[in-house]
Amino acid sequence: MGKHFVLLHGAWHGGWCWDGVIKELEKEGPTAEAPTMPGHNPDDDRSNIKFDDYVDKIISVLNRQETPAVLVGHSSV
Repeated sequence: MGKHFVLLHGAWHGGWCWDGVIKELEKEGPTAEAPTMPGHNPDDDRSNIKFDDYVDKIISVLNRQETPAVLVGHSSV
């Protein structure tokens, strides 16, 4: 099994911002995914999102991996 990348978007984006990067990575062989963090879907209520919600989402994605993944993060500031 080859490398798998988990790409995390920044504060004003969603997983969609990595679409072009995923396309280029997968041309070279690795697989990749870019989950949208809690509160970043258009219909999400952001008023109750806490830092732990982000942590829980990332842990959930990483726990689904069959092998270690390369975690790539974009600034959230």
